Amino acid sequence: MTFEEIRRLLITHFSEMLARHKLKIVTSGRLTLQDKSALENGRAFAVEELGGTSLLPDGDHRTVDRFMERYGLTLEAGTVPHITLRTELNRAYRDYCSSVLAYDRSLDSYQFENETDTTSSADRSAVGLPYISLQQLIERHTKDSNLGTQWTPKTQHEKADHFALLTELLTSDRDVTKVSIADAHRVKDTLTKYPKNRRKDARTRDLTLLDALNVPDVQTINVQTINKYLQTYGTMFSWAKRNGLVSNNVI
Repeated sequence: MTFEEIRRLLITHFSEMLARHKLKIVTSGRLTLQDKSALENGRAFAVEELGGTSLLPDGDHRTVDRFMERYGLTLEAGTVPHITLRTELNRAYRDYCSSVLAYDRSLDSYQFENETDTTSSADRSAVGLPYISLQQLIERHTKDSNLGTQWTPKTQHEKADHFALLTELLTSDRDVTKVSIADAHRVKDTLTKYPKNRRKDARTRDLTLLDALNVPDVQTINVQTINKYLQTYGTMFSWAKRNGLVSNNVI
């Protein structure tokens, strides 16, 4: 495996884990003291491994083995790819723990006004964030993702469905620099109630989103599907941040 392949696999793996953990917090509540302690300890152990100061230098071998088994990897111990995977796995896990803790901390307060709403266009330009609509962001991200044929036709169709729901929720002309944590909570809350096969089910296919969410006894999408939606949105906003289009990825 190349370094880029290892990174891409780790990003996919931990993005899905992060989406699941965020969803758990949204549906079940904040992290407990035990949860926080486990994440802080996990982050500390990863940092120790990266710094070569761990008291258990072989402690993460089983983790690497389980990861390789899950994804069908055959990397011989001691080879450069295996060492790289071990190092990057620690680095990714460190940042995953930090991301979960940061998301939980973001819920310490309530925001009743979106501060970015009062930001003038001059102020936005001063910090290097020109206006870009949600629809424009989706189109640019989709085009960039397909340059290297990263998305199969099936994936393209799936992503289009994900983006259609996002624009329905936030509107296609929404300034992406103004997408807030409150919007992210709204997206996640909607997904927990989103009807399965909404566009095919006779009970929901001709209804607005709000009406469709209130139809009784309709099967909703499962957790795995919810995570796919969240991963799509998180990946797009991470791409936007890397390209200087937004300052933060709130989804």
